Amino acid sequence: MERRARGFLICKTCQEQKTEELPALGHGWDNGWFTTPPTCQEDGERTYTCGVCHATKTEVVKASEEYHNFYNLHLFIDSTLKIRTLA
Repeated sequence: MERRARGFLICKTCQEQKTEELPALGHGWDNGWFTTPPTCQEDGERTYTCGVCHATKTEVVKASEEYHNFYNLHLFIDSTLKIRTLA
């Protein structure tokens, strides 16, 4: 829901006053943040906040290969020529 404001105008000559409704400014969404980070297998969620009225909106961020969480598995061959990992 957009907030509307009223403007109060005063005539410089006769001081008559009137009010008028001002147009809504519209939303100014931030870049959002991951409320639930996506992975390579599960969808996530990003939440945005309006800097004007503080409303929030969410969007689904689809699972994607770009969200793989690779780690470096340190392998070495020991003196018995067996492959081992570093813990």
